[in-house]
Amino acid sequence: MAVPGFVALTGPPAVGKTTLAAKLAAVHGAQVFRLREFAHDVRHRIDVDPALFATEDPLGWLPDRTVRVLLDSALGGRGRNGVTVLENLPGTIIQLRTISEIGRRLGLPVVVIELTASDAIVIGRSLARRVCPACEPDLDADPHRPARAAAADSSTCATCGNPLRRRRCDGTARYELKLRRFRSRIPGIRREAAPSTCLTRPSTPPPARTTACDEWWPRSAAPRSSRACPPTSHPP
Repeated sequence: MAVPGFVALTGPPAVGKTTLAAKLAAVHGAQVFRLREFAHDVRHRIDVDPALFATEDPLGWLPDRTVRVLLDSALGGRGRNGVTVLENLPGTIIQLRTISEIGRRLGLPVVVIELTASDAIVIGRSLARRVCPACEPDLDADPHRPARAAAADSSTCATCGNPLRRRRCDGTARYELKLRRFRSRIPGIRREAAPSTCLTRPSTPPPARTTACDEWWPRSAAPRSSRACPPTSHPP
């Protein structure tokens, strides 16, 4: 990855954002930022006002004003070395504007990548994926990162041998709400992101591939089915 900056990685729940972020980190040395994990660490500090994390959202998601504070704290001091992947961001237009402002302040480009798949595919993936509480402890006893099953026993973790379990929200009305929320918000995020480089990776890739992200990582690692969103004028 030759050009430092931020890669915001968004998509419906269970589309594969964590898998792609982990691959970028392992193969290209990208840093991965997960808002949920950072918020968890900040929330448990004794010098933080609990009111910052107050939310009435049915999914427990933090308000944009809180996300802004957290992103400023986590990213505002980043140097110009390497790429930081913002996994599962942005979730709203305001969050995208916050990320863009931080990028401009630091003189770093921001690229938005959207992974796409049909509802049937992501629902199927959500029902099949498993997590490992032993490899990803704490986080309110709600691990999120997909775990790899052992070859000899698909119910146990290939890394530590402990039992796997379904992520807490998968296969529930909570997952359906998350999916509906993403579908309702992504059109606005696409419009806002259009002036920058917005890439999509369909779940059923077309044979062609583009080189829109070659400056970010070598051609061999670019998403095989990426396509660039057409540029438009930036809203005021």
